[in-house]
Amino acid sequence: MIRDRVAVLTYEPALPWGGPAERKLAAELRKLAASKLQEWAGRVLSLAEAYGATSGWYYELKITEQRPDKLQVELRDAEGTEQTLFLRLALKGTPSRVAPFRVQPYYVLVKPDGGRDRLVRLINIRGERTDLVHLDENSFTAPRDFRRWLAGRGNYGWEARERPLQALQRDINFKLARREVTQLVCYGCERLGALWVLDDCAFADDGTMILPDTEGIFWQQGRGCTFLRDQENVPHGEEGQSFRLKSPPKMRLDVGLVFDQSGTLHLEAGTKDDPSALQQLLGNFITHLNDSYGGNDGLMIIAATMAYFGGPEIYGKRGEFPGIWLTGEKGGGKTYTAKWLVALHGFMELEAGLSFKTSSAVGVQIAMGQYANQPVWGDEFKENELRDPNVKGVIHGGFNREVPSKWSADGRVRTIRTNFLVTGETTCNNAATMSRFASTVASKERRKGGADEQSSRLNWLQDHRKQFFALGRAVLRQRAKFAASMIEHLSHWERLPALAQTDPRGRFSYGVTYAAFMAVNEIIPVYPALICGQFQAWLIEKVAASTREVAERMELNLFWKAILNMLATGWFGNTSEEIARFFKVLKNRHSTVRFSERQSKDAAEDPRRDLKVPWLAMRPGLVLAEMNKFMRNQGGVLPPSQGDLQAQLREHSYFVPGPRQGHQYKFGRGAKTNSYCWCIDPVAFEELGLREVSDEVWAASFYRDGEPENGMLPLDAWPDPRKGELFAIVDALKGED
Repeated sequence: MIRDRVAVLTYEPALPWGGPAERKLAAELRKLAASKLQEWAGRVLSLAEAYGATSGWYYELKITEQRPDKLQVELRDAEGTEQTLFLRLALKGTPSRVAPFRVQPYYVLVKPDGGRDRLVRLINIRGERTDLVHLDENSFTAPRDFRRWLAGRGNYGWEARERPLQALQRDINFKLARREVTQLVCYGCERLGALWVLDDCAFADDGTMILPDTEGIFWQQGRGCTFLRDQENVPHGEEGQSFRLKSPPKMRLDVGLVFDQSGTLHLEAGTKDDPSALQQLLGNFITHLNDSYGGNDGLMIIAATMAYFGGPEIYGKRGEFPGIWLTGEKGGGKTYTAKWLVALHGFMELEAGLSFKTSSAVGVQIAMGQYANQPVWGDEFKENELRDPNVKGVIHGGFNREVPSKWSADGRVRTIRTNFLVTGETTCNNAATMSRFASTVASKERRKGGADEQSSRLNWLQDHRKQFFALGRAVLRQRAKFAASMIEHLSHWERLPALAQTDPRGRFSYGVTYAAFMAVNEIIPVYPALICGQFQAWLIEKVAASTREVAERMELNLFWKAILNMLATGWFGNTSEEIARFFKVLKNRHSTVRFSERQSKDAAEDPRRDLKVPWLAMRPGLVLAEMNKFMRNQGGVLPPSQGDLQAQLREHSYFVPGPRQGHQYKFGRGAKTNSYCWCIDPVAFEELGLREVSDEVWAASFYRDGEPENGMLPLDAWPDPRKGELFAIVDALKGED
């Protein structure tokens, strides 16, 4: 290190810059011209002026081919030290200005793709200076490219050719030897042993807190890392993409959580956290959120959010990590809850998540690569209103942090570094996806207390939202202990006899939540052993219920999938008359369908774009008998019994309850007696029935491939985007009443 420092200090630049040394030299030459070298005054002053003119400029030394020989002759005949020194200086050449600015090199930024940018600062002769800017390899290879790059950074220009630029390259490369800084592409912690990075600080595994230097670089054990930022100081991730969440995570090392003189929690500058204050904040947070959800769900989702702090170890050991799913109608409190939860990770000012309604699958993938083991809040999930259906596959793959079936819309396979916190009006109809999340429902009906109590609770949660980061910060200060404890408690959980017959994925997902709860309770003690045991028992029942739900949803999904496959392969017949033996369309007596003004107007102008949504009736005995034959023929799983299937269907709003003896209708042409049947309302069947589509999707459906430049589709080839897969049966019956 000492040898390297000496080399830097004694290095003679290939392209010198006019600074104090040149000004001093010019002054000394002027003094010599007025005293001991008066007979050479003209020559000496000329060289003095040349050196004096270099102030603030890069310059090169030039000399004609003939002049060195002449100067060498003079040097042999020189009289006195002053003449000798002057002639030797003249032999080096006369300064010729190259560029009126200076490049101060700081570090080499190593990018994720292996490329290298030089972090430099520019200072021009007017005193204007840049922040650290990134000089990429392409802009530093030729004068023309360098001039363009300089012009984009301010009032800087290159006035010379290739050779001086090569000299500048040599100087910068020498000074930046062994000064590499790794570019950060994500917040959080991507792998074991790496820093847990936030916008304002970072944490090492041992809890050491690291502040960035004046250039925004985090240093640990001689290694540096930093974000690539634009001219507005906004950080960028891989591919130069801005971070998808609009507020960066911060842990505010400048303040501590304490009690004021009145006993109120507040943040105070220059103090450490009071352990009692942390206990009160966490205890009240859990109590208020539990009351908002009417049970232990508040504690569950707080623990599930804190679990991400152990993500590097859990995912590193198991290759999987669960997410969180909050569902409920508008006004249920999902958005408020998400804001409170992400504040635990320092997102104190985040007001909205990534919208699934407007995001592409590629955009969702990019977000999942920008935050490592931090919950990415994905909002507005509604299965039939996703802009890009492939988003469901990306959400599904977050558990294993893999791209679904190596899918990539633009041919690029991206790195997934975390899982989602999903909020939306619906869950996913894929049971395997839902088993990868700790999930709960937010609704007004579940809240405890009257209107005044609920209002007071909401006010407390909102008022303390910007303090919740202190809880996450306390865990980060002991993250190694927290992660080790999580692994120990997770192992104990998975060996519980009560969980032996449960779904393995659901057992793991809720086990991570339980392990995080126990680990947090060791760092910020809130609950005694008795309460911990009660929460464990509650979570065990949650896993059992999840297992039952997965089994039921799998059975229902297989049931509907089998019906649609049987219809497509002609198993119910190939004519509407044959199909009518099994199914019937009926006037929808309950649901009122309201389409948008644009869609209603288009339907009024052309009735062929109108959509009547009937009930769909089916004869369960006949359908299941045929399904048994079909499944045996295909080697598939036989359907459940009619009674079990009906019990599962009754839990869904699309199943229309009938009178005591059930619905009774005539099926098929010429039928003289009624048959027992089930009735399905497609309006309430979000997964397969009526789809709610935006006017943009509606308008795009009129054109080939959704692009107006491709021309309009003929009406007989127009796919009504409002029709789910269940309408295949309705259309096959061709208006059967």
